[in-house]
Amino acid sequence: VVALAVSTIDGDADEILALGVAPVWRRQGLATRLLAEHLAAVPDGRSVRTTVVVAERDVVEPLDQGLRMDIARRLLIRAGFQVTRAPDPLGRLDPAAVVGWRA
Repeated sequence: VVALAVSTIDGDADEILALGVAPVWRRQGLATRLLAEHLAAVPDGRSVRTTVVVAERDVVEPLDQGLRMDIARRLLIRAGFQVTRAPDPLGRLDPAAVVGWRA
C-alpha cells in the first residue's frame, strides 16, 4: 500500500477517518493529490469533516508531534477546510487535536 484514504458517511456529512502515505512515498505531494481526489468524489452539497490527532508515534519515520500536526493542518487548509482546536473532551485530552470542516 502506497497511500490510503478512508471515510464514512455520517448523516449529512462525510467524515475522513484516515489519510496516510507510506514513509518511502512521502514528500512527493501524494497526500495532497489523494485528498483532492477523495474530496472530488464527495457528492455536491455534502460537507466533509475530520478530526486529527497524532498522539501515537510513527515507528517507521518518527517525527515530532508538533511537526506532524503542522503538516496535517496545512494539508487541510490547502484543501479548503476550516481548522479549529478540537472541542472538549477530546481537546482537553489532546490539546494539539484539531477538527476540520469543509462545506
